[in-house]
Amino acid sequence: MARKVKALEEVEDAIHAAGGSATIAPLDLAEPDAVARLAAAVAGRWQALDILVLAAAYLPELTPTAQIDPKQFNQALLTNVVATQALIAGFDPLLRRASGGQAHRPYQQRCRRAAGLLGGLWRDQGGV
Repeated sequence: MARKVKALEEVEDAIHAAGGSATIAPLDLAEPDAVARLAAAVAGRWQALDILVLAAAYLPELTPTAQIDPKQFNQALLTNVVATQALIAGFDPLLRRASGGQAHRPYQQRCRRAAGLLGGLWRDQGGV
C-alpha cells in the first residue's frame, strides 16, 4: 500500500525489475470495509501470509492537544488506530496459517519517543 497509486506502481515495478513478484492493491484505509475487502481478496489468492508490515501512519500538524484540528485528529485516529486494528483483524487468519507469521509496526518505537509532541495520539495505543 502507498499514499499515491503512482508510488505504489513504482514499488511494484522495482520489485519486478529485481526478479521478484508483487501484487498492488490501491485502497483508502479510512474507507469502511476497504481492509476487509483487501483481506478477502488476498485470502482468495494465497493460503497464508508470512508477514504484515503495518507502516501506514498519519501525523497531524504538531501542536498542543487543545489546538489540534478535529479533522486532522479524526484522520490520525482512523489511520493510526482504526485501520491498524482492521489490518490485524483482517489478516490474522492468514498470519496464523503461516509458519511463524508476524505483524510488524516498524515506526512504533520512534513515535513513542515523540509522544509529547503528538497530542497524546501515541500514548494510549499499547494494545494496538
